[in-house]
This record gives sequence, structure tokens and C-alpha cells, in this order.
Amino acid sequence: FEIIFYKMFKYRFIIFFTTLHLSTSHKINSNIFYLETHGNTGYHGILSENDVHVNVTPPIRAIGELVCFFEIVRHHHNNVDIPFEIEVWNQDAGTALLSAINPLNCEQIQNYQFEIEAVSCSGTYSQRIAINIRVQDVNEFSPRWITNSNPKIELKQGQIYNEIIKIEAFDSDCSSKYGDICGYEIQSKGHPFSISKNGVLSNRKILNFSISHSYILPIVAFDCAMNKSLPLLVTIQVKRPCSNELWEGIASRIDYTPGTGPQSIFSRASLSSCNFLSSKLYPITYKIVVKLKTRNIGKGCDRNTYNLQNQRQLCGANTRSINLLTNSLDWLNIFETHDKQKKEQPSMIKLNGNNGAIIPDEILSNDPLQKKFTLSVWLKHFRNGNKHQKEHVMCKADDHRKNRHHFGIFIRNCKLILLLRQTCKEGEENIFRPAEWRWSMPEVCDGEWHHYALNMNFPEITLIVDGEKWINESNNPEIIDDWPLHPTKDLKTKITVGACWQGSEGKLKHGFDGYLAGLTILPGINEHIEVLKCLHQCAETLQVPASLDISQGTEIIINTGENIIVIDGNDRNDITKLIQQVAYLNTQEFPSAGKRTVAINTRVMYSNNNKTILLSNQKTEINIISVPEPTIKIVGTDNFFREYNDFKLGVRILADLHIIISSNGAYSNNNKMESCSIHINPALNPDHEELNVPESLLRMLNIEGKVSDEGVNMDGGEMVYNYERVLRQVTYTNKKPAYYLNRQFKISCSQMENRFISNEYVQTVSCHSLLNLFHKL
Repeated sequence: FEIIFYKMFKYRFIIFFTTLHLSTSHKINSNIFYLETHGNTGYHGILSENDVHVNVTPPIRAIGELVCFFEIVRHHHNNVDIPFEIEVWNQDAGTALLSAINPLNCEQIQNYQFEIEAVSCSGTYSQRIAINIRVQDVNEFSPRWITNSNPKIELKQGQIYNEIIKIEAFDSDCSSKYGDICGYEIQSKGHPFSISKNGVLSNRKILNFSISHSYILPIVAFDCAMNKSLPLLVTIQVKRPCSNELWEGIASRIDYTPGTGPQSIFSRASLSSCNFLSSKLYPITYKIVVKLKTRNIGKGCDRNTYNLQNQRQLCGANTRSINLLTNSLDWLNIFETHDKQKKEQPSMIKLNGNNGAIIPDEILSNDPLQKKFTLSVWLKHFRNGNKHQKEHVMCKADDHRKNRHHFGIFIRNCKLILLLRQTCKEGEENIFRPAEWRWSMPEVCDGEWHHYALNMNFPEITLIVDGEKWINESNNPEIIDDWPLHPTKDLKTKITVGACWQGSEGKLKHGFDGYLAGLTILPGINEHIEVLKCLHQCAETLQVPASLDISQGTEIIINTGENIIVIDGNDRNDITKLIQQVAYLNTQEFPSAGKRTVAINTRVMYSNNNKTILLSNQKTEINIISVPEPTIKIVGTDNFFREYNDFKLGVRILADLHIIISSNGAYSNNNKMESCSIHINPALNPDHEELNVPESLLRMLNIEGKVSDEGVNMDGGEMVYNYERVLRQVTYTNKKPAYYLNRQFKISCSQMENRFISNEYVQTVSCHSLLNLFHKL
């Protein structure tokens, strides 16, 4: 009955029988039926975490009778569930198989202890034998970091740190082989750091800010089986050595691509926390001046989009202004042009203190320099020789016998001086009137280009320097009164540029040393202030956002020229925020490639001792990337024929001319042209040949046209299609066509101060009747 019951209800029987076993005494005969241990006191089992079969030593075996089953006996003092099962493996041999019900976890319980016994088919029980099972670890876990964040550490340069930081990892595996951290490793190369097996980071070499500002070290931990953790990124910041430089994170250079709009210059700038800003000195105010410097290009700004005359047109300057330095004036040929600008700026003249010139009377008639006028000029003064010597930009003086100066604008002792002597009226011979104004300013002798404009409305005068209206100060300008000049019937005057005429000696003296450009006079009226400001306006500017979230007490000022920004305040965060938003903008389509410099000048004023520290300037170079330049092409019917009588009446030689401008593969005639010329070789014979231009159209378009026997020169910023209109109406007349079978006209045009020049288009004109006659002969 027992055997049949066992086979049919094995598991139920085990439960029943076990219960019975616990509640009744068993028939035990260890001499007849027993578990074999080979002299050991018990069994020892090993089980891997990823397995369920227990390897038992010695093997479990019942001897003496036929075994029906084995059972696990829990110790009465052990409340832990026993997650094992045992079954007969070979009934004839009496062996058993011990298994885990499910895979076990060494990290939870590493050892299990219980007893087993065998039950024969006759109901005899063997002795109970203890078994000790050890769960063997599998390397299933990688090391992990105790910290959840990547450390960032700031270190001073010039020191060796034995312990910068100690980092620590752990491994969840239960064994020492897989669960102990055996070392740490820095995975990157080329750094002066090392890490010990205990996780202590140190530097082998002295740190140097100039070599590297920061290091990012990927560090891994590994267990004794070389299983590695994920990298921990340790950032080492090397502190800038404390000096008189307040700013950190200012780039030495940035690149700017034209057409990309405003670009931040100091996006990573921040105020230093060096020691000289702490201790007993507590800053109350910062004053920071950001200045855009463009001294290396032209007149201190990239103004080569339009020449000076065209710039005046764009600014809406009064058309009655007299330009004394236009390149159409022959008397200027005595002057040397700017070395680097011979083609680009023919109206920019170089003076050396000895080469002034007399302005012809027909250019300045009716004495324009009286009580009301505007005078403006670009000048670059060289501070050479005797600073007490007068250096005249322009002068009006007696033509002979006397040396009386009626008018003058000159430099002396690094002051800009205007002289204007009035002619006395009857009854006012002994009345003193203002006659000389002396402005003291650094611009006069700094060797840079500056724009000066004087609005005279005697006795009131307004000075505009680089687009900024001069604010009078105490005794600046100095105003000197003088007697009026008495009229003399036998004396006339000479007006000169670059020096002053000495009538008694019959020569020029007091010459100017430097460059002049754009010298203009508007007689009888004053130019609008906004126009004079516009003449200095630069396409390159510094920008800040229109709306800024800054606290009360922080102030930002931008000058009219938008090349200087002044920031005042005592809030470090506001100062940093403002500096980070300063941007460079270049609105030109084709600016001159090369470098511009932006400088930061910083003053720190302290409260406890009224001490002021002036920190060294810091600079960023802005590199303007070169962009593809436009091409200008003139096309048309390069050969055409006309009848004999047509030439006598006049023919339009460029009737189908077209000017094509392309940029980046796109074509357009909506661009502006600055000049076009028609060259004839050999020159016209004025006895029977002439070239005529549409005068009324030129006046309407404000294009200056100069016709000579050698051709036509046209100057003035105007749209391409309007230049086409003018050129198509140019007529050639020949009263004796037989003198030339073929006449050639060479046409070229240019933009942006001759930076971009067209091809030389050759138009050949032939007399049809004469050619037929020639072929018949």
C-alpha cells in the first residue's frame, strides 16, 4: 500500500509523511539503512547564482535498503525558508539530486544550513545529516559611484596637490573577487594627473593657466575581475593667476561673417574673483568702457562702400556745399595722395608741412568765409617737430605787402584753432569781438583719422567731432577777442589749403603735416547737425539689446557713433550680463576683410579708502571673413555702322549698352554704381569732333560729369539702371567722318572706391558709306 500510494501521490505523501514524521517517532535503523558520508561529519554544497543544481560533496547516497525518497529537515531554530528540493536521482544506486527551486542571490544570502534524511520503501528512516550550501558569486554587477554628480574643482596654478579629491566606488557583487574595488584609472592621456588605487587624485606636474585653463578627466573604477564602471567626469579648473586683469573668459579672437547680423563678442566673459578684489577693499563701483577700434582701415572705419562725395549725398548734405578736394579739380595735382589709397581715394591728399596750395579764385568766389557758413573736414595729424608751430588746414590771408590772417583753421599745441577776423564797420573800429576759438582735445594729436565740422553763425559756433556735438567746458574753448580788420583798397586775399600765404614774403608758410580729405564749405547757411553726424556714421558698430533686465543703479551709455559703450554699476551680475551681450555688427555687404579690435578698459572704485584701481586693457580681435566679391560686366553691340550724315548730326554710340552685376551667381541691376568713364584714344579733334552728355539728366541724378578731349568722367552714387540711361544718351558728333574710318570708345565703371571695377568694354563705331567706298577702291 505504501509503495502504490507513493507513486500515485508522491508530493501529497511527502507532506503527509513529513507531518507524520514531525508528530510521531520514526523507525530508525542506521545500521541497516543509512546515508553514506565517507567519514565526514556532513555534506558540503556549492551553487552558482546562475544555476539551480547543487554540487554536493560527498555525493548524497542511501545504503542498506531501497530508497523511496529523501526529505529536507528544517532546524527547529531556523525560521528561514529553505529554497531547495531533493529527489531520488538513481533508486537502485540510492543517490539523490539536490536543487534550488529558483536561482538564488548571493547578495541576499550566501550560506544555507539544514539537514537531510532518506526514507526507505519499508518506512525505515536513515540518520539525519547536516548540509552546508554556499551560494557562489557571479560577476553580474559593474562598479558604481557613490556620488551622483560629476565633481568640479578649482585649483591654483603653480602647486602640487597630493590629494585633489578622493573618489569612491562600490560593487554590489557579494564576493571579494567581484565585489571589491581593486583600483581606479584615468582614461584620457596628455594630462599631468594620476590616481591611486584608493581613488586619490593628484597632479604630477605643476599646473599652469597659460598652458591649459581646464581639464576634463574621465575616471573609471574596476573590480578585481577588471569589470569597469561608467566614467566619472572630474573637471579641474585652473584659476587665472591674480593680476590686474579683472575679466576672465574673454576670447583673444572671434570670426565674423558679413551678412550674419550682430555677433556677441564676450559671451563667456565673467568678473574675476581674485584676491585683490577682496580682503579690506570692497568695490562699490565698476566703470567699464568698451571701444571698437578700426584704425587700420581707411579713416578709422570701413567707409569704402561709398566715396566721401557719395556719402554726402546719402546723408542729405546741402548741394550748395563746395568740395575743395574733389578729384575733378586740376589744381590738386600738386598733392601726393594717400600711399595706400592712390586709386581708392584720389581726393585724400598728403601734406608734409611744405606743400600747401592756393585755391583758384573761381572755386571760392564771393568770399564764402564770413559770418555764417559750415566747414567740415577729415584730417589725420602727425605730431612731428615743434608743437608750437602753426599747422594750417586752411587759411585766408592778404595777397601781398601784409601778413594779416582773415580766416584760418589750424593746429597748434595740440589744439584745434579757428580764426575769424571781422571787417570793421563805421563807428565800430575799436570794438573787440570774438576772433579766435581754441579747443583742447586728445583727438588732435593722436595720429588717427577724425571728422571735424564747424557751424559758424557769428558770434555763435558749434563744433561736431566724429559725429558728437562738442560740449563747452570752462575755458574750453578759449575765446580770444581782437580788433576788427580795417579794409584796405589795394589788398586782396588768397585762400590756401595745407599752409598759409605770407603776403609780405610771397610764399606759403605754417604747413600742415598729415592727411586731409572731404574739405567742404557751405557758404551763407549752416548744415543740419544730423547731416554732420551722419557723415561720420560707420557701418561697423557695437550693439546691445534694446531691453535689458538690470537692477537700479546700473547704467549703460552708447555714443552717437556706436563704437563706444560705457557701463557703470556696482552689481557684478549686472555688469557681467551686460558685457556678455555686447555684439559687433557690420552692415556692409562687402566689408574690407581683416582685423578689428575691441578693447575693454575697466576701473574699480572702492568705498573704504576712495581707492581707484585702473586695470589693464583687454582686447579681442574681430576677424572679418572675406566674402566673394561682385563682378561688373559691360556688354553691348561692340561694332556698329552709321551713315556719313548721321555722324554729322550726332549718333548715340552706346544705345544698347548694359551693365550687369553678379554676386554669388545672382544677377542684379539694383545696385549702386559710383563712377563710369569713357576713354578715347587718340583724343578728339575739337575742330570737328565732340562728345556730348545729357546735362539735364546728370543734374537730376546729381552725377558730376566732366567732358574733355580724352573722354568723359562721371562720378556720383546712383543706381546701375540710371547710369545705363546716361551712357545710352552720350552722343558722338564728327563733322568730317572721313578722317576716321573706325573710332573706338573704351568704357569702364566701378563701385566702392574702385574696389570693384568692370571689364573695359570697347565700342567701335564705323562710317558705313566710307567703308563701302574704301572696299570699292
